[in-house]
Amino acid sequence: MGSMNDFTIALPTIVNMVFMFAFGACAGSFIHVVAYRMPAGLSVISPPSRCPVCGFRLPWYQNMPIVGYLLLRGRCSACSVHIPVRYVLSEVLMGLLFVAIYAVLFLPSSADFWYPVGDGWWRAQGVIVAFPALVAVLWGTGALVAMTLCDARTFLIPVAIPAWASVVALIAWPIAALLARDYGHPFPAL
Repeated sequence: MGSMNDFTIALPTIVNMVFMFAFGACAGSFIHVVAYRMPAGLSVISPPSRCPVCGFRLPWYQNMPIVGYLLLRGRCSACSVHIPVRYVLSEVLMGLLFVAIYAVLFLPSSADFWYPVGDGWWRAQGVIVAFPALVAVLWGTGALVAMTLCDARTFLIPVAIPAWASVVALIAWPIAALLARDYGHPFPAL
């Protein structure tokens, strides 16, 4: 019976980590679009995703991160051209990166090294109250990855990427501070 109780206690953490992986995979897919289209001066919103060879517009289920690539077996459904593995790799790696960020910030750690990073403010506030700050951290991380990919491909970083990261941070951090204030300070001595 103890293992069922342990599972029940761990279930919210498991759900959060699965969500973070899925959200990170979606972010990785979008970051790949940003890194490809922005340096070329193209819109990141339209046109929708297409096969670069035949121009076939991908339906929503083929455009799902990781799952779409696996369903298509790495090939375009219209012309059967091979889809570069870098697409699915960026999705998997961003999913894992988002899970790692969540784990460092919100999960208890026995390592003294990570305590100042995660076990303090983040863990005491919880995911709900710290959500705006988490958005800022994840957006900033995604922006860094997008800038790295752009720089690696073109030796240029579109100014819109760090500009949007700054705007999100300037909005999210004050909201996080207000939420933390409204829900009480976890460390009254500070």
